[in-house]
Amino acid sequence: MMLPSKEYKHAGVMFIVFIIFLGAYFAYHEFSAKEPTVDYGMGKEGSYVIYLDFEKIDALKVYNDVEVLSFYNAEDRFVLDADIEGNWDGDEILDFIKLASKVPVDKKVERNVKDLSEFGLENPLRWLEFWIKDEAPVVLEVGDGTPRGDAYYVKIKGEDTLYITPSSYIERLFVSEM
Repeated sequence: MMLPSKEYKHAGVMFIVFIIFLGAYFAYHEFSAKEPTVDYGMGKEGSYVIYLDFEKIDALKVYNDVEVLSFYNAEDRFVLDADIEGNWDGDEILDFIKLASKVPVDKKVERNVKDLSEFGLENPLRWLEFWIKDEAPVVLEVGDGTPRGDAYYVKIKGEDTLYITPSSYIERLFVSEM
């Protein structure tokens, strides 16, 4: 009977070392602290928390910790209730309404969130309130930023599902000047 050569023995040892590292990698990622389990399929183009036909919006109120911006549909054009320092023109207001009416989703948090304070959503400081023709108002609540700082936690008021939306998008909605 022939014994295996040295090359085969080394290959076997390297294979065992590889399996050990692979197991350690998966064990680390399985048991390390992490954000809530998310559905990464929500990040595909066309995924939104809110997707409204801006022509059906009667009013939009943008609440933040400093002020409230109120936009109203007056004879098929939007106006800003109280003019602010930026002196927005009609096109800027329309662009803002269109932007706010389609809130994209990066991820959807899958777990049933019980403690909203963990995400800054127990008493949110920022939210969008849409008044839609012949429908109940829709309120998008904006919570804290994610640990990485590249997104915010958001949810529809009255619903249990929590979403993660890009910070670049949310920060564009909560400015007082354009």
